[in-house]
Order: sequence, then C-alpha cells, then structure tokens
Amino acid sequence: MRGPNEDMKRILLYSVLLFFAAIAAMGGFFLTVKPVDLVDFEYVPSQKSVIYSSDGEIVAEIYEENRTYVKLERIPQQLVTALVDVEDKRFYQHGGYDIQGIARALLTNLKDGKISEGASTITQQLARNLFEEISTEQTLKRKIKEAKTAAALEKIYNKDEIMEMYLNEIYLGGGVYGVQQASLRYFGKNVWELDLAESALIAGLPQAPSGYQPDLYFEKAKKRQEVVLKRMFERNHINEEEYQAAVSQELIIKSQNEFNNSIRFKSGYEDFISHVISEYMVVSGIVEYQKAVDTLKKSGLAIHTTIDTRFQKAGIKALEDLIVEKNWNEIDGALVSVDSNGKIKTYIGGKSEIDLASTPRQPGSTLKPLIYAAALDDGVIEKNSIVLDEKTDFNGYIPKSADGNYYGYVTVRVALTKSLNIPAVKVMNEFGIENTIEHLKTLGFSMLSDDDRGLSTALGGLTYGVSPLEMAAAYTIFLNEGSKVDSYSIDRIIEADKIIYAKKANEDNLTDIISSDTSNYIKDVLINNVFDGTGTKAGNPLITGGKTGTSSDSRDLWFSGFTGKYSTVVWIGNVDSKPVKGSSSQAAGAYGDYMKNLISEDLIDEPDYMYESNKYETERVYVLIDNDEHKESYNENEVTEISILKNEEQLFSDEIVLKVQIDKASNLKHIEGYCPDANKIARFYRPGSEPDDCDRFHLWDFLKVEFR
Repeated sequence: MRGPNEDMKRILLYSVLLFFAAIAAMGGFFLTVKPVDLVDFEYVPSQKSVIYSSDGEIVAEIYEENRTYVKLERIPQQLVTALVDVEDKRFYQHGGYDIQGIARALLTNLKDGKISEGASTITQQLARNLFEEISTEQTLKRKIKEAKTAAALEKIYNKDEIMEMYLNEIYLGGGVYGVQQASLRYFGKNVWELDLAESALIAGLPQAPSGYQPDLYFEKAKKRQEVVLKRMFERNHINEEEYQAAVSQELIIKSQNEFNNSIRFKSGYEDFISHVISEYMVVSGIVEYQKAVDTLKKSGLAIHTTIDTRFQKAGIKALEDLIVEKNWNEIDGALVSVDSNGKIKTYIGGKSEIDLASTPRQPGSTLKPLIYAAALDDGVIEKNSIVLDEKTDFNGYIPKSADGNYYGYVTVRVALTKSLNIPAVKVMNEFGIENTIEHLKTLGFSMLSDDDRGLSTALGGLTYGVSPLEMAAAYTIFLNEGSKVDSYSIDRIIEADKIIYAKKANEDNLTDIISSDTSNYIKDVLINNVFDGTGTKAGNPLITGGKTGTSSDSRDLWFSGFTGKYSTVVWIGNVDSKPVKGSSSQAAGAYGDYMKNLISEDLIDEPDYMYESNKYETERVYVLIDNDEHKESYNENEVTEISILKNEEQLFSDEIVLKVQIDKASNLKHIEGYCPDANKIARFYRPGSEPDDCDRFHLWDFLKVEFR
C-alpha cells in the first residue's frame, strides 16, 4: 500500500514530466514555424505618386496606401519618444521581440481566459505591415512567425532604420499611412512642424487607428493622447510643466473627406489626370492603362505637368457661366488650350464620364482655314484669287449655303470670314480629295476614315470627327509660322529627387506643315474674322483670331482660335449628339470670356498683341474674272465687283480695273452735258489705260436724237 507521500511524489513527477513535455512540444512547434524569408528582401516603401500643375499645385495623388515617405531626421524626436513610451518601451533593448513583454501578455491572457494582449513590439508591428505572409489573426503560429521575422529584421537593419520604416508604414486612420501623411491629414502641416501635444496625439493612434481617428472621434483621440503624455511624464521624458501645457492645449483638427479610391484628384481635373496617365503609358512603355495606374500607386513619382490651375479655373468659369446664362443644364462643354510649344495649359473634358476634350466630334467649319491654308500653300489658289459663290452641283453633291444666300465672286478672305460653303468645297475640289485627307493626317487628326474621302469634308462632315485637343494642336500652325506642335501634358518626372524623364525642347516637337507666308496670311484672315466676321463674339482686348464651326442640326458648336501664344478650342454640345438650341457664336463667346478671365488675372498681357486701328477697313473694287486675257478694255460680263481690304489694294493691283463711262461714237471718255447720254456705255480699263476725255463735236448725234 502506497502512502500519501508516494502519491504526491508521483503526481509531482508526472507534473514535471508533463511540463517539460509541454515545453518540448512548444519548442518543437516553435522550431517548425519559419520566419518570412528575407534573403532577397529589400525595403522599398510603397509611396504614392503626386501630380503637380505647372504653378506648383497638387492636382492629383495616386496610391495604394496614401503615404508620403519622410526621413527619420525630419521627424520630431518627441514624436519618436512618444511612440516608444506608449507602444514599445524596451524598443532599444530587445532584439525584435520582447521576452518580458511576452511573459506579461501571457499572464494577462491566462487571467482573461483568451488572447487579449499581443505584446507586439514596434519591430513586430513593422513586420506585420511589411509582409502579407503574416496575418493579423491572433494565433500562436502567427505570433511566432511575427516574432521570428522581427528578430530577422533586426539582424539586417539597425534601430533607426527600423524606426524610420515603422513611422512611414504604420496605418493611422482616415485612409492615411505614415506620420507625414497623418500630420497633413489631421493638422494640415508637415510632421516636422508638429509640437508636443500634436505629436502625442499622432503617437496614440497606432493602437486603434480607426477608433481614435481624431476628426471622427475626437474625445477618444484626446483621452488616448493624454495617456501618451502621462507615459512620457512617468518616464521623465517631459517635465510636469510640459505635461500640463500639452494636456490643456487646444487641438485644431482638420476635417477632410476620406478618400478610399486609388486616385484622388482636384475637382475639375478628372479628365486631365486620365490624359496624364495615358501619356505616362507612352513615356514608360506600359501598354495597359490599369497597369500604369498600379505602377503609379507604389512608385512615389512626382509628375510635373504643363497644366496651369489659374488657366483651368478661368476656363471652368467661362463654360459654367455660359451654361448658366443659357440655362443649358443638360448640355456639356470642353475647352482646351495649348501654347506654341505644345504645353497643355487648360484641359476641361466636361461634366460627364466621357472625356470630351479627347473625344472626336464633327468639327464643322473649323476645318475650312486648314484646308484653305493647304490649297494656298500648294498654289491651287492665291491670296488674290476670287471664287464664285453660287449653287453648284459637284457630280451629285450639292452643298447648301448656310444662310440660303449666294454672294457671287468673293475673295479668299471674304469666303473665310463669311464662312461660305460653296467656295470651301470648290477649293477642296481643286486641291484634291486625297491631298486634303493626307494634309489632315499630317495635322494629327487620328480618326479619319475612308468614308471621309468626299467633298463634304470641306465643311467638316467627317465620319467620326476631330477632338478638341487635336484641333487645338492643329491651330498651332498659325502660332508657329506654319509648323504644328504636338501637344503634351508631362513636363518632367522625378523619382527620389532625380529627374528620370524630361520633355525635349520644342524643336523636336515641331512638324512643318505650310510655309510661314501662308500661315501668316491665313492667321491674319482669322484675326479679321474675329474683328468683323463670324467670330466677333470671341473678341477681347488682345488680338484674337479664329473660326466658328457648327455641325449639321447644330449638334456641335465650335470655336477654334488663338490669342497671344495660346491656341484654344471651345466645344459645346450633348454627349449623345442631340441638337443644341444655339449657334457657334456661343462657343465663341465662351472663348472671349475665357480670355477676359485670363487677362483680368494678368496671365496674358503682351502689349505686342494689341489691335492696330483701321487695319480691316474695306472698299469695293472691280476686278477681272479672268486675268489671263489682256485687252484694251473689258465688258461688264468680264469683271466683277468685290470687297477687299484697303491695305490690300496692291495685292489685287493686276486684277483691279476701273469702270469708265465711254462715248461709244468716239470710244473716248463720256463727258456729261457734252456727249449724248444715248452714246454712254460702261467699259472697264486697267488703271492708267483709260481713254482721254471725248473732244468730238456731237452735232449730228444730237440731231439724230432730236428728230428720231
């Protein structure tokens, strides 16, 4: 029979064996759990890419995690101290995991009967943030993997490097990661500008970032901040005076919208940002849009663009004012400005989900100056050519006059400033359909089709059309003496303070299209058009040229023009191409308002662009219809009366003839009261070749009249 002592010994022995067995089992389990493999690991922070305007404004941020990386030396020491005191007071002593902390957490968990305390060090928290292999589930295996990975990290990185990574990786609520982004989010200032009270509030967030988010749960965040400050005081890192001052300090929290999307953009810049990403695809060689976005989410690029927020604001206002004035609630609009170097200064794609700045639409008469320029440059027409505006059948195609009237013979200038359809079709017909299509291709119109090989193209009747951006770039031929510049939105890209891409100088961006002489002439005609033609609504204090355009049934209202060094296009219409109850003069008016907005902000003030007085005064003259026939005099059916500029008389000097009343009996100039009226007949002579005054005695002529 065993005594009680033997039973106690046996129980004690079994307990010891069981304890060591448990220890052995735990040790074996500990050994089976592997840390994250760090052999090929190199820390590269996932940083958002930021898109800047040319005037230094942030217009968009693209991110997977909204983070702005900042070096440890720029972070206030009091913020680092606060985090250590409240999150991991033995951070500078342990090797990645804290045995004392684990023991303390184990006792707490045994007492509570569940895993309620994690004892994760700062390094363990960092490991959990860096590696997806470490889940956030509260299991023993995860804690071991986390601890082992933390220890491995501390063998690769020193404490300062780990602290820097942690301060930039940690989630701090409100959709932001890292202390710099949190400082901007909650206080509207950089992290290095934080004071003690603000630093303590940030330091209190990692424990429950969503629960302590200060702009939503300020009272909870404030209580947590006071816990942090008390820990700092208890550890003699701040004195009582500093503690009391920080606790009582009023905290001003910035209230902001939370952005959970991967692209955050300034209002009114959605379409421009999409355009920038598309251009980034070309620059980077990435062929898929989503892949480009995914790359930008993590790459931390600073993309400096050509857009100017002041120009954009002026354009938005001009379009909004027009829509309000006309009560066009359902109607949309686009406005694009490109400077003479190709920089996109304004890019407004409208209010719908479709980017109308890059969507092709029927351009109407805005094509006419481009086709006239090509024909003039090719010698098909001359500056002094006259074209007959009359109803014409072009092998079954009978274009209509816009206003139902026909004006007879007109100059190229008048044909353009009155936007006459028949002369435009005649000029294209003479230039050639194929030549016209090739010319339009060189201007960068990307949506031309085989169906556009017809004379209706002269009036902008294209199958798909032209985008406002393409049209704005095409009109730069009138800014660059005949050379077209390709538009672009990305000026340079910076990665880690190093320029990895910069747009080349504009010489490499120019394509010669027409001669400078042709360019300057059509440019002057377009200025004339704004001065007193169809584009007068676009007028403003500075010299402006341009052309209105209206597609069939007024589905598209255009104005394409230039002021100073800027080519600008305004398009008005419906996304679904329903007719607009308006005219292209409204688009011209929006252009004029846009320019006035820019002028009022001193964004365009070149004195060289002021109007010359009396430049576009006109006069009526007679010219020969066929200048090739040289005779002593011409009949009325051989001449026509046209309107020309007074300062262009020399241009028509070879065609101008003078109307002279002739005495048909003598073929000399009829003299009133001396020659019988019955003998009077109109003849036309080249200047300097008119006959002398009649000196003949007309007795017999008078007698014939008297006794007839």
